[in-house]
Amino acid sequence: MSENETKPVTTTQVVAILIVTLLLFFVVALVSKSVDAYRLKSWRKQLTAEIEDMKLKRAELEEEVRRRKSKEWVEEALRDAGQVPARGIRVMVATSTPGPVTKSTPVASDMTLAQGGNRLFANTHWASWWRLIMGFD
Repeated sequence: MSENETKPVTTTQVVAILIVTLLLFFVVALVSKSVDAYRLKSWRKQLTAEIEDMKLKRAELEEEVRRRKSKEWVEEALRDAGQVPARGIRVMVATSTPGPVTKSTPVASDMTLAQGGNRLFANTHWASWWRLIMGFD
């Protein structure tokens, strides 16, 4: 054989080249899928941490809403805004169910007011209202 002659390619060599090429493609595909799986796992961990943070924040916000619905918070906010003095007088509204009327309702007449008007304002509630309106302690 001379140096210029080429050796013929055998079927065994062709099959070996095909197998090596297929194995190379398989390894590249396996590595790329492994990298994708690793990225997805880390993304999942990140999302799980964000979900936990959001659940904690939601619980805090629900607690804040519950706290702000209380009378104490409203009173504190009004005091902080300067709407109510720190030593202010509290007025609580009490509702009542009216009972049946058994006697006639007294009506202030002109004679009562003409006789000095003391009977109309003799009630202790008027004094409380007067102190509240005028700001006396």
